[in-house]
Amino acid sequence: MVSTSLELAPDGQGWTLAFLLKNTTSKELEGQILEPFVAFELEVTSDLGDRLSVAQPAFHVPGRPRALVLAPGAEVRLETPFHLRFDPAVPPSGGSDPMVWSIRSPKIPAYARATFEIPGLGTQRARARLE
Repeated sequence: MVSTSLELAPDGQGWTLAFLLKNTTSKELEGQILEPFVAFELEVTSDLGDRLSVAQPAFHVPGRPRALVLAPGAEVRLETPFHLRFDPAVPPSGGSDPMVWSIRSPKIPAYARATFEIPGLGTQRARARLE
């Protein structure tokens, strides 16, 4: 089993996004990803559970395969190239910078939830509070 957490690090305008995966079993686990790591779905909800619109500009880049090998108890950090911010004025297309994802709302207490699949490790889910 893999424990997955979403790490949001403040970057001045919002947050950078990364994932921390930890092997919680007594066996070595193997999986496969593409780098840069961009293959995840992100949903943002308010404290009350209302879904907030996230504008994600079009982004296309070739991926490089990378094997993940997690020894028992080992952790790996998966960096993403994206930054997340609140911006109620951004157009639905997300603007001109494909690396900036905008929550189309004034800044409010919210949760980010991410889901992704890693071949060999299965579906991963993680959540973090936006503060």
